[in-house]
Amino acid sequence: MNKEVENILLIKLNKFISKYYKNKILKGLIFLISSVLIFLILFSILEYFSRFNSSIRSVLFWSYLLLNSIVLVNYIILPLFNLFRIGNRLNYKQAAVIIGKYFSEIDDKILNILQLDEHNNNSGLIEASIIQKTDDIKVFNFKNAIDLKENKKYLKWVATPIIFLIIFIFSGNTNIITESSARILDHNTEYIPTAPFSFIIENAKLEVVQYENFKLQLKIEGNTIPSDVYIEIDGNKFNLAKDNLAEFHFLFSNVVENKSFKFYAEGFYSEEYELISLLKPTILELTTTLKYPKYTNITDKTIHNIGDFTLPEGTDINWEFKLQHTDSLVFTYNENEDNYNTQNNTISIQKKILSNTNYSISTKNKDITTEKTFYSISVIKDEFPKITLEVKLDSISNFMYFNGSITDDYQLKKLLFHYEVKVQDSNYSKHESISINQLSKENYYHFLDITTLNLSTSDEIKFYFEVWDNDGVNGSKSTKTTNIEYKKPSKEDLIVKRNSENEKIKKNIDNTIKLAEEIQKDIKDLKKDLIDKKELGWEEKKKAENIIKKQKELEKQIRENNKRNK
Repeated sequence: MNKEVENILLIKLNKFISKYYKNKILKGLIFLISSVLIFLILFSILEYFSRFNSSIRSVLFWSYLLLNSIVLVNYIILPLFNLFRIGNRLNYKQAAVIIGKYFSEIDDKILNILQLDEHNNNSGLIEASIIQKTDDIKVFNFKNAIDLKENKKYLKWVATPIIFLIIFIFSGNTNIITESSARILDHNTEYIPTAPFSFIIENAKLEVVQYENFKLQLKIEGNTIPSDVYIEIDGNKFNLAKDNLAEFHFLFSNVVENKSFKFYAEGFYSEEYELISLLKPTILELTTTLKYPKYTNITDKTIHNIGDFTLPEGTDINWEFKLQHTDSLVFTYNENEDNYNTQNNTISIQKKILSNTNYSISTKNKDITTEKTFYSISVIKDEFPKITLEVKLDSISNFMYFNGSITDDYQLKKLLFHYEVKVQDSNYSKHESISINQLSKENYYHFLDITTLNLSTSDEIKFYFEVWDNDGVNGSKSTKTTNIEYKKPSKEDLIVKRNSENEKIKKNIDNTIKLAEEIQKDIKDLKKDLIDKKELGWEEKKKAENIIKKQKELEKQIRENNKRNK
């Protein structure tokens, strides 16, 4: 194509394309202003009459931005880029088609010129055709194909919302736009309509321990008092119980998690509140291991969820707590308070029990300290061993015989026989170990041959037995029998003793003879009664029974007298 012809054609096309995009930008401005105003008024009116919550206002806000952003990008920013030849803009052929449609005289001449130029191989015939067609279109101003005034028809979309705004201004209802739009802009905040009364929560804190009940106290203040007040929880409304004209309450039962709520009365809502569920520090399981003193021979035990005990002195206790939602545990033992921090939700505490003890347990976290739970431990003290003693002296053989029983609450350790001999002006003492089975209860036997001591008249022996237990806490403890004294009798003492025994024997014989005479008399009377009555009656039977009893007593006395006379 001839250079001069090419320049004329391209300049005309470029001017057309530039005006084409300027027209689109102008139209985009009108659309953008219309969109901004129309959706501003529409969303504001919806918000004014509906009083949306923050979630719906967030939808309105982002929808408003999205819609206007789409108009801005498609009708202003992209055409502006194309105006400055950035991006995918209108090419010459597309421009030729648009121009050809507007100028019927031109029709497809511009498009033909461009197509001929593409196939021009320096052919004179093609070059002449291009020059001729170019001369035909020189007189046309391509920019006239775009009329900027046609955009006036879109101004109605701007005028209509402006008229509405003017109406709002002169009617004094600008708050419909200003306040509603402000709430949409601040879409994250909950806005509460101003009511002729106030909702006042009288609880000091909106906190409750998890799984416990919470009584919400509400008071209404204002010029008017609603007869009914509701609480809205999770979209559901519940009627509050009325205490008096202006006071109400509502019971949250078994609160598991945080609860958001607001009040409603006569078309007005309160602001939104939240009841906080505090996690309660809890003992899930208490495992107590009891390790008894070895000497008691009691098998160690593990006990679950019990805190009161009765234990032998010296028992070692290990408390193991399995905890939930707990930071620390307060363990008060004999009025001494210690804090134990949890490790993997467990705490272990050890003590040796030596006396009666009271202790308490309380759990803590950052929100709650539970009330103390009190327990007691009663200690069974290791008792002293017990011993009994019976002594019998055989004066003929000069042997002294001992017997008795020994007992302990756990186990006997040893038994000793102590004796001290006083001979004239000197004395000596000895002890003998008596073999026992080291049980908790057994009998013992022992004897002492007095002749081996070579006692003279008036020499004395003092003796006692001593038993020991196996106390492994306080040390082995012992118990003694009372001291028993034996003094070798003189000849005078023996004579006195023999005379005394003879007197006793004589007295016993007299009693025996008297009893025999009574029996004889009773038998005689019974025989006489049997002869007179011929039959044995109740009275005679009683007499016969008494005679039999007296005969048995007589036999007993005779045996005892025979023993003494041997």
